[in-house]
Amino acid sequence: MLIWYANIPEETGWYLARQTGGWTAVTLLLLFGHFFLPFLGLISRYPKRQGLLLTPGAFWVLLMHWVDIYWLVMPGFSPGRPPFHLLDLALAIGLGGVAASLILLRLRRCSVIPEKDPRLAASLEFENA
Repeated sequence: MLIWYANIPEETGWYLARQTGGWTAVTLLLLFGHFFLPFLGLISRYPKRQGLLLTPGAFWVLLMHWVDIYWLVMPGFSPGRPPFHLLDLALAIGLGGVAASLILLRLRRCSVIPEKDPRLAASLEFENA
């Protein structure tokens, strides 16, 4: 998409503003933290089979996705000020807390294990090694 925008000066101004000031660090964080780090972390087979390693990786990818959406949506009004404010973090934590509480309330109503399944014991003994 950036190649297509290369000949349209009205559109390239947005990308130029995102490469100056405080947005440079966010751009580099997105480049390495949203692509290279998860890609290199999941190249080998071992991390993909360990739930304890995948859980922080999943949270990292969600955090980087939030930074990506923030980078796309937030306006760059003040070039001399940092692009991030503490209220942005408070909003993300608050909305995440509301979403997590709604999910946990819904999970309380039903069982996540199929208790009446006749093959439940065999499926719990299965091990993928």
